Amino acid sequence: MDKVLKMKVALILAGGKGTRLSQIRSDIPKPMMPVLGKPILEYQINLLKEHEFTDVWLIVNHLYNHIEEYFGNGENFGINIHYFIEPKPLGTVGGVKALESHLKEPFLVLYGDVMMNMDLNRLIQFHHNKSASATLVVHPNDHPYDSDLLDVDGQDKVCAFYAKPHPQNLVYRNLVNAAAYVFNPEVLNYLQEGVKADFGKDIFPTLHQKIDVYAYNTPEYLKDMGTPDRLHK
Repeated sequence: MDKVLKMKVALILAGGKGTRLSQIRSDIPKPMMPVLGKPILEYQINLLKEHEFTDVWLIVNHLYNHIEEYFGNGENFGINIHYFIEPKPLGTVGGVKALESHLKEPFLVLYGDVMMNMDLNRLIQFHHNKSASATLVVHPNDHPYDSDLLDVDGQDKVCAFYAKPHPQNLVYRNLVNAAAYVFNPEVLNYLQEGVKADFGKDIFPTLHQKIDVYAYNTPEYLKDMGTPDRLHK
């Protein structure tokens, strides 16, 4: 039987303001929005713990004291929690690049506003089996018109990436970037330090032309809760 591969380090992008959710709560950062009495972020940290991750970096900015007060150093959650406080908002990219010295092995990147229930071991195994430099989790969703879309070849290799907003005449399949990534450290070579940038808009549209980027297509549960309607669902 194949040895089950383990990954140790995950990064969670938890600095978002949650502008569209402020009508519900404006006193806490978006990843602390409660679902059934627990912040979204806690579900993610529990998922990482279940999959034997040892360390998680929370990249924080807006109202981050709420996150730090709740999670502390992770002792009560069975995982080591570290914080990178962005000196200024750096999009989804800048905080990841800033942690370069801590990222010597493949690592997972999650978004703090995505509710997920998935087998991370299968994702990590896929990344390894494909000898990928980067693996993006993808799926169909019910709002492709305001999502980043991509296309793949017969081997699941990304061959096109369409950041939102899309050109009006774009004919596309419903294959959406689900905002969970496995990166090898070499991906960091394509990120700029201290520059505000977004993976979907600035990095992924050309990254597949430089290194091997694969798409892990899964029906597992990944839902972003960036609007009141999606949060309610």
